[in-house]
Amino acid sequence: MLNKLKRIAISLAVVVGAYVMYAVAVVPWIEPNLRRVDTTDQTYIKPDIVGQQKEFLAKFFPEGSWQLGRTKVLESKRIMLLMRDFKELEFDENGNKQPNRLKLEPVTILVFSTDDRQERINEPPLILEGKEAILNFSELNLSFGKIGDLNGGTLAGDVTIRREPSSPQARNGIAIKTRDVEMHPGWIETKAPIQFRYGGSSGSGRHLIAKLDETSKKPGQKPSAVGGLQSLQLNHVDRVLIASQGGLNDPIGPSAGAQQANAAPLEITCNGPFLFDAAHKIASFRERVVVTRPTEATTPDQLRGDLIEVYFTEEDEEKVAQTGGKPADDSKSMGKLKVQRLVAVGQPATLQAPSAGARATAQQFIYDVIRRRIEASGDQTTELAKDQWVVRSPNVQYEMAENNRDLGRLWAAGPGTFSGQLGKDNKAGDAVRVGWRDQLRVEPNEAGEHVMTLAGDVSAGVDGRGQIQADNLYIWIRSLSIPGKRDKQLLADRMHANGRVDIRSPQLNGQTKELKAWFQYPELNAAQNLDQPNEQSVTLVRPGSNVVSPSPPSNPSGMNVSLNRNEQPQMLPPIAFGGESEPNKEPTTKFDMQGDLIQLVFMRLAERMLVENATISGHVEVKETSSTEPNKPPLVVTGDVIQIEHASSPNAYAHVVGAPGMISGRGIQLFSNHLQMDQARNRVFSQGPGELLLPMDRDFEGRKLALPEIYTVTWQGSLEVIGDRIIFDRNIAVRGRPMQFQKGQLGLVTEQRQLNTGRMEVVLDQPVEFRQLGKSRNPSVRRIECKQGFNAYNPTVEFGKLISIDEMRADNLSIDQVTGDIVVSGAGAARSTRIGFRGFDATMQQGPSPAPPSNQLTFVEVNFRQGVLGNIHRRQISFRDVHPAIYGPINNWGEAIAPNSLQGLRENDVELACEELTIAQLASPSGTTQSIELIANGNANVRGRLYSATGERFTYSNEKQMIVLHGSGRSMAQLSYQQQLGAPRQTASAGTIHFWPKEHRFEASNGRSIEVSNLPK
Repeated sequence: MLNKLKRIAISLAVVVGAYVMYAVAVVPWIEPNLRRVDTTDQTYIKPDIVGQQKEFLAKFFPEGSWQLGRTKVLESKRIMLLMRDFKELEFDENGNKQPNRLKLEPVTILVFSTDDRQERINEPPLILEGKEAILNFSELNLSFGKIGDLNGGTLAGDVTIRREPSSPQARNGIAIKTRDVEMHPGWIETKAPIQFRYGGSSGSGRHLIAKLDETSKKPGQKPSAVGGLQSLQLNHVDRVLIASQGGLNDPIGPSAGAQQANAAPLEITCNGPFLFDAAHKIASFRERVVVTRPTEATTPDQLRGDLIEVYFTEEDEEKVAQTGGKPADDSKSMGKLKVQRLVAVGQPATLQAPSAGARATAQQFIYDVIRRRIEASGDQTTELAKDQWVVRSPNVQYEMAENNRDLGRLWAAGPGTFSGQLGKDNKAGDAVRVGWRDQLRVEPNEAGEHVMTLAGDVSAGVDGRGQIQADNLYIWIRSLSIPGKRDKQLLADRMHANGRVDIRSPQLNGQTKELKAWFQYPELNAAQNLDQPNEQSVTLVRPGSNVVSPSPPSNPSGMNVSLNRNEQPQMLPPIAFGGESEPNKEPTTKFDMQGDLIQLVFMRLAERMLVENATISGHVEVKETSSTEPNKPPLVVTGDVIQIEHASSPNAYAHVVGAPGMISGRGIQLFSNHLQMDQARNRVFSQGPGELLLPMDRDFEGRKLALPEIYTVTWQGSLEVIGDRIIFDRNIAVRGRPMQFQKGQLGLVTEQRQLNTGRMEVVLDQPVEFRQLGKSRNPSVRRIECKQGFNAYNPTVEFGKLISIDEMRADNLSIDQVTGDIVVSGAGAARSTRIGFRGFDATMQQGPSPAPPSNQLTFVEVNFRQGVLGNIHRRQISFRDVHPAIYGPINNWGEAIAPNSLQGLRENDVELACEELTIAQLASPSGTTQSIELIANGNANVRGRLYSATGERFTYSNEKQMIVLHGSGRSMAQLSYQQQLGAPRQTASAGTIHFWPKEHRFEASNGRSIEVSNLPK
């Protein structure tokens, strides 16, 4: 009996011990633990779910859900299993033994991002819910309530995967609906169709693979995944919708917040997988990816590529990036994701955005949503276009302005091209084409303009307008609002080019080291105001000299330059211009110009861009290359500085400064240090010394030249061409063509026609029309006037032999080339030296004919006191108040016979004095020789070595071989002679004496005839 009681007691003890062991070791694993509640009475409560666990789960499940009722709970590291019932399975469906498996009905799996229980409270877990689950663990001991790591399993039937937003304001919640989910260590998979939502984005497809985050998170460390989800991959995509947000879905122009909130999301489709990398916040799409953004326009915006990646950022991070401040508290991380940038890769990837007027083609696109920046890269076919502007470059970056209507920032690598439309209504005539080797930049400056910088072998042109090439080019662009139009009109305001600059245009070509240009739009200025702060006017600005100083935009090559609007070149003092322009007439002439610096002011009139003002400085040359008179020498201008105002109108004003400057063309060459041309006043003016090369067909005495000669005119005062007059002032020297000849022992000698005077006026047969250069015939010289004293030197050379030298000096000279009149005023002298000498009395020699001329030179000098009158055409000249005239032989050029010499007259010398001496050259009746008549009026007095004659009038004709002496009413004509020096003189006196030296007779006026046999020989 005692033994029986002993056995019963032992059995009872074993049962009690087992129960205690069960209550202590097993129950805590399958039933909620007892939690101590801080109350005043220090009592303990044991509900189904109590304390923090119930409060925690209530955040994720609605009231009345089974998860908040009598629920069994299993936990292992980061996983919490909630179920109503479970069953341990020892065999699989094929009957094979497979331990450590549980069947859970229904089941909810909570996946945490951390092992720390306190950290779990602050972050929502990833929740998987299903009707039934079969899970496989690395270890399973329900007796002790112990489970190991989850090795895999399945969630059968409908499955939801979700994660609540991290805060009420957050938009990072996850929701996935699918079925038949397979679970693996660290990842889950389902090949069934799914629908998902992440924040405001959503999508659908098939075959989902979601990787869980298994990394260990330290306290305070920012999570690398979204609520325990490392990545999500959808192998078959129906479509993905990305929620609208500022920057990515902004309508064009300023938008209200309601418009952005109601904007349609981006729709993405692809033929390949979709992968969302939660750790790096990247969503990627592969194979024929199409991103569509619906707009108010009929055609949506689309981005196409082989691979498109969407990078997200947290709202806090975005603010930090924009403000440069410190990041927010880590506990608030993953609060709200926004699209940061899009990356598209393709062969090629394309962008069509009609809503923004943009399109692009590249191997890779990067669109930074926050900075509103687009980058396109690839090969030379890479293209980025905004409205009418197209950039082609291996790498292009464009950052939009705050207002999409405005021009933003642009950078493009080289080599590249840029094309677009400048001007009114984007007409074809305004097509701009630009190319570069190194880089292109477009950046705003502080003045509200945009500066376009091009570097390396730059070429820029406007179709039909012209082209410029340079090492570097800078263009300042202004924008103009057009009423009733969305887009703004872009206008070139000014331009600066340096390096090897080459200009090509219908009006002019040019080469220079540096070019500056300003553009004026008088029609636009009159119609409306430009957007920029400094209003531009058509009036020419005349500030100080240009100053180019370092200023934005900056660039890697260090090419910093600025060119202010009011830095137009300082021109000459303003002049009152008259006349009207011809805006609709194309220029008929074209010029090439060269200089170290070219500064141009362009003016747009109607649809043409014309050069209004120009300043060229440093080794300047401007050459006419085409004109209405191609057979005539072109116009060439050289100098140190050339300035032209109002070049597009008939009222142009030009100023040439040089050392000296030169104008050549239409048969003339003009050299001057300061030369000005005023078309409005039909005037050319040169202040200071200068030189003019002028073709002439007559000599200084008005005689026709066998061939036209180039005469050189120099002056020390000024030159003025106005109307029909060319006026030279102070110390004028005129030089003819150099002529070479043999001069005795001196050998080869050079002589040239010369004229020196104090002031000279050339009167033309018509006014010079500078407005009609190239259209009217060239004027010819009508009259030449020399004033303030003149000295003429006129040699004649024939066949390399000096024939004669004619000289004249007096106060004033006037030669009329048309009428032939010659007028000399004041006292002076005329001198002539010619080859051959025939004595005045040679015809007095006996014999059938006079002796031939000797090898001596004939010298004639006429000194006059009251001027000269003559006529070239009538071959007649009259000297007034002659005292005396001398005639005789000399032996060498340069010798002279002095009148009133103390030694007296030589054998063949003749001296004449009278009030008027007229010399006329007449054609002889035979036509073989020329007859010369000599007429001396008023107190004529002729004397030789052996004879003398006086009378009121003296005439001589070599054709008639007769001398006629006339007396006056008060006195008789007298003739006196002697046979030799010292012999007695014989005299004759009568009213008129006709003397025939050849016949040795003379006849008196009373008819008496006297034989004279002993006249001097």
